[in-house]
Amino acid sequence: MLNRQPSPVAVRQRRFKARQRQGEVVVTITLSPAETDVLYRIGCLDLDRLEDRAAIVEALHLAIAHSWGR
Repeated sequence: MLNRQPSPVAVRQRRFKARQRQGEVVVTITLSPAETDVLYRIGCLDLDRLEDRAAIVEALHLAIAHSWGR
């Protein structure tokens, strides 16, 4: 019997569609040095974790919450 794994593309598409159904927005961005500086100054981003995608996502969530006064 053949045990076939779904392709990485199919897995990403399935996750993307699931997030869409939940109303989540997934974006890919490039932050300028000025933007990363703002995230650092308001205490949302540790510059040692600048290349850590999870850290940047967390920083953006914190920045949004910070701007709404939460």
